[in-house]
Amino acid sequence: MSDVAALAGVSLQTVSRVLNGHANVSAQTASKVNSAIASLGYRRNTAARTLVTRQSRTLGVVDFATTQVGPFGTIRAVLEAAQDADYYVAMAHPRNLSLTSVRRAIDTILEQGVDGLVLVAPHYEALMVINELRLSVPLVVVGSRGQFDLLSVGVDHAEGARIAARHLLDLGHERLVHVSGPLDWLDASQRLEAWHREIQRSGVQENPSIVGGWGSAAGYERGMQILLESDVTGVFVSNDQIALGVLSALHRHGVRIPQDISVLGYGDTADSAFYEPPLTTVREDVAEVGQRAIDMLLSAINGGSPESATVKPRLVVRESTAPVAGHGRRPPVPDGAPSVSSP
Repeated sequence: MSDVAALAGVSLQTVSRVLNGHANVSAQTASKVNSAIASLGYRRNTAARTLVTRQSRTLGVVDFATTQVGPFGTIRAVLEAAQDADYYVAMAHPRNLSLTSVRRAIDTILEQGVDGLVLVAPHYEALMVINELRLSVPLVVVGSRGQFDLLSVGVDHAEGARIAARHLLDLGHERLVHVSGPLDWLDASQRLEAWHREIQRSGVQENPSIVGGWGSAAGYERGMQILLESDVTGVFVSNDQIALGVLSALHRHGVRIPQDISVLGYGDTADSAFYEPPLTTVREDVAEVGQRAIDMLLSAINGGSPESATVKPRLVVRESTAPVAGHGRRPPVPDGAPSVSSP
């Protein structure tokens, strides 16, 4: 820093102010300091800074589901919000949900001297393990906290399922089915429960929900199950990737979307507007979830007392849903259609 100050012709304190983004430095002075930094190849000594401030300006992110599109988008939003706050991020991914694996992943992060942790934990088992740990730094769970007393922020999935059910009911659909994700995922189970409540409240006769895995392949199997076992005009699917598979199965066997069956997804992923037809879906504002997670964590790190929060989803209406039309026009499933195993 002394070398930077000498080259820029300013005081050491001024260099410190530029590095820390203080507002009371003129643009001209900041430009001179930044030019000197670039010329000298200066990098601040993070270890020395940590000794002085007792903060590493590093946050840990432990994720349990990076292979799924929804959690991956949330993790990216968390990383961007941390970077915007001028924090480094260290990441870890437990190999499984055992106490040993989760403890090892978190210990790896804590050994890097992080100031706090963000845990992207959509599984009930993950929350049980986290709740048993006695961590030495503040943490925020991204997703539902279940019945555990953990600081958390996530999408209001019950509200998302309610507005999905309400949309199909308002279009006149009375033969409805929900295609759910795995019920060990808290968001999937919350959507399922809220869907059932709204359908029961409406007085419409409820069809059994179909529970399966995430992803388009699972969706294709569930689409075949709908064709073979159900007589419905409206389908609510637990995420957009499953919905893609459902649409593929229905298209392949001559079902018109939305004339014969309306299909509604969840998540509003980047591709959902380009499905055939473009998918009506429930949008999760993952950017807001990520920002709130970082804001809450930094508040806790700095001695605040943030409270858990939820982010409201909203309906995005496209072309895969429409008012109910005449029923019974669905083409029969041809002989030799793929068999479907029970979930």
